[in-house]
Amino acid sequence: MSSQSRHGTADRSGLQAVAQVPSWVYQRYSVVWQRASLSVGWALLYLLVDARIAAISSLKGSPLPVEWRIVLAALIFGVGLYKPALAYAGFVVALIYPLYLVSIYVMALALAVLVLSVPVVVRHLPLAMMVLYAPVLAPYHLTPVLPLLMGLWATEAPEGRWGRLGGGIAGALCALWLKIAAGMSDGLTDLWLINGWRMDLDMLYIQFHGANSLQTLLQIVEPLTASNGDVARIVLKHFLQVMAWFGAAYVVSVVRDLLLLRKQGRAGRGSAWTSVLSLVPGLVLIWAGYAAVSSWLQVEGPRWLDPLWLPAQVVLAGGFALGLDGLVRYLRQPILAHREQPVAVSVPRKERKKRGRLSRRARGQRPQPAIAETPPIVSRASERRDRPQPHIIGEEPTAVSAGGENSRRKQGQDIIMIELD
Repeated sequence: MSSQSRHGTADRSGLQAVAQVPSWVYQRYSVVWQRASLSVGWALLYLLVDARIAAISSLKGSPLPVEWRIVLAALIFGVGLYKPALAYAGFVVALIYPLYLVSIYVMALALAVLVLSVPVVVRHLPLAMMVLYAPVLAPYHLTPVLPLLMGLWATEAPEGRWGRLGGGIAGALCALWLKIAAGMSDGLTDLWLINGWRMDLDMLYIQFHGANSLQTLLQIVEPLTASNGDVARIVLKHFLQVMAWFGAAYVVSVVRDLLLLRKQGRAGRGSAWTSVLSLVPGLVLIWAGYAAVSSWLQVEGPRWLDPLWLPAQVVLAGGFALGLDGLVRYLRQPILAHREQPVAVSVPRKERKKRGRLSRRARGQRPQPAIAETPPIVSRASERRDRPQPHIIGEEPTAVSAGGENSRRKQGQDIIMIELD
């Protein structure tokens, strides 16, 4: 092996080892990283909600000071490191006062939904977090990323598997939550309009702060049924758009599983091609929920390729989902052990001759085969002769001649020597 090839192999091994350091760190402390990511997610979501509510210009009441927000967020993060379900519980408790400042009935509805869903949420915390983060991603046009990731990670999620049906239901809930949140603040309910939308909490506060319980429910439902007279078509449009996101997450999961079952070609090895081919039907369904539904029902909304930026926006969301999936695959890649390469060592001529003589001398000394020792054989006659005889009461022991006594002693000594050997 030449010096250049040795140096090239060593450089490749060093670069490969450096590239695997993040994967090794993640896999070595995977439980800590997973708990920390969930805890950070719940703490950050609380900070965003509380800060936005405190920034309402017409807010009647005193919001919590910044120091209290920091302490509560730190507590959510700390208990989440111990047990992720406690981070969700801390998030729910911390939201009570900020939502109370908006409306006591909004607080009651939110707590009812968050508390009643605890048995499901604690088993699928990543899904619940992605659903609640949907309005946060809306200003960046990234809401379609959520159902795509729910489908990609349905059976291979780092933090737990939720299955195809679980991913589909979470995708539908994500679309429904977007419609409700946008309708409560700005009256928007069409998913393609919600992309780029930012929640206006000032308007939400004005609408719900003075409303009673019945008015609160009506104001939540009213944007979903608002139309020029054809309520049935509008409700059907909302239903089909929600089901489109359900189908997007479900189909992505099904296609991915089918490709992995084939185990042929690049698409069957769990590589980037697997994710690309899995995302294509999901992107088509999301785009169909935007354009095809409104075109078919002849209601207000986009038409196929009008506007042109809508398909580009969907493709952009698919690229972002592919990047996140690639990051997860990189962190979960198998760590290859470093293999030592053979290195040629130059030996002086005298040393080679000396080693050759020693090896020839060693080959000339052949070890003698070991002789197995055969165990001594004791006859049954000698065993019966040496066995103690029973003594009958009333009889005197017979005298034994000196010669017979000496021979018996000699046999006894022979037997003892055999046992020692």
